[in-house]
Order: sequence, then structure tokens, then C-alpha cells
Amino acid sequence: YWQNIEATVDASVRLVADPGRQMLCGISAEVNSSGQLAGQIELIRRKNIGGVAIWYLGKIEDDLDYLKDTLFKEPAFIK
Repeated sequence: YWQNIEATVDASVRLVADPGRQMLCGISAEVNSSGQLAGQIELIRRKNIGGVAIWYLGKIEDDLDYLKDTLFKEPAFIK
């Protein structure tokens, strides 16, 4: 859970490079602003990763309206 996740995401994708598997990335609302959180979610989507889990309910409450109105406007789906 930190701000610059791209190198870790890339390394993880290489480790889980099995087409039959999906990966979820855990990101932190505690250490990231709403904008940083959105940037991480966009990065994860660009890399075609299965999804995202957001840590820390105490802070995510501050970001829920923003995320619901932007990146999570459409319901999630399972591939």
C-alpha cells in the first residue's frame, strides 16, 4: 500500500502470467488522496488486471462519493 505502484503491479503480473488466473490489486485509501487513488485504479484498469480491493474503511468513506460518481459509476462485472 503505497503511492507508486506501477513497478510492483508489473512484477506481480509477470508472476501471475497464467491466462486462467485473475489478479486483484490491493490499494490504500489511507495513504493516497482521492486523485491518487483514482490514478491507481486507472493504472490497474489499463493493465487489464481483474480488479481492485481498497483498504481502510475509515478513510474510504471520504472518497466514496467521488469514486461512485467517476470510476465506479458502472456496476462491476465478472469476466
